[in-house]
Amino acid sequence: MTLRNEVQERITAEQRVRDLLGRLVGAQEDERRRISRELHDTLGQHMALLGIGLRAVMDHTDCSPEVKNQLFRSQNALLRLEDALDRLSHELRPTSLDDLGLHDALRKHLEGWSADTSIKVDFQIRGLGRERLPETLETTAYRVVQEALTNIHKHAAATRVGLIIERRSNDLRIIVEDNGKGFERNAASDAGTRRGMGLRSMTERALMVAGQIEIESGMGQGTTIYLTLPMPRQPGSHHD
Repeated sequence: MTLRNEVQERITAEQRVRDLLGRLVGAQEDERRRISRELHDTLGQHMALLGIGLRAVMDHTDCSPEVKNQLFRSQNALLRLEDALDRLSHELRPTSLDDLGLHDALRKHLEGWSADTSIKVDFQIRGLGRERLPETLETTAYRVVQEALTNIHKHAAATRVGLIIERRSNDLRIIVEDNGKGFERNAASDAGTRRGMGLRSMTERALMVAGQIEIESGMGQGTTIYLTLPMPRQPGSHHD
């Protein structure tokens, strides 16, 4: 009876820790969402007004060609700044993740990432359809994939990436694989390296929602990341 009570107490304590970590993830994403909206709404509005002012000066008939040329360069610089702001705002908290869910948010991110890096991506999703998942689970899956793609771009020298998301019974399974140069786990496990920091970030995010990450890699063999996240069973639903 004592052993049974100890086991139950341990299970309860572990659940409390997971709940606390889940609330922490939610609080972090709420702050990201707030900052993203501030960047988009406040700074975006100021830059839009600045662009209107630049165009008004450029259209002024008394403007010399030299001044117009300088204003034209300033206008182009402003456009690049607006693009950078939009990208930063999206990376902080993509609106598509809130509005449309994991499937569409990842597809949009992959399209942009592939265009920026010239790395081909094969994206497959199985057993989920368009159903919405718990927010912490969607956020964790998105952030881990985002970090994995960042690592691939910075370190892997890959030409192809495969991403598979599938529901297996009560688990969400995500596989990210690349055909890059790979790495030795012992060398990359050092948290002081950039790759090590990325791997540690992915692992910590998974642990916050009681998930698991497995990484397979070797020099010249590419890298495969397996992320498993437990998800609640939906009443009345049946999955293979």
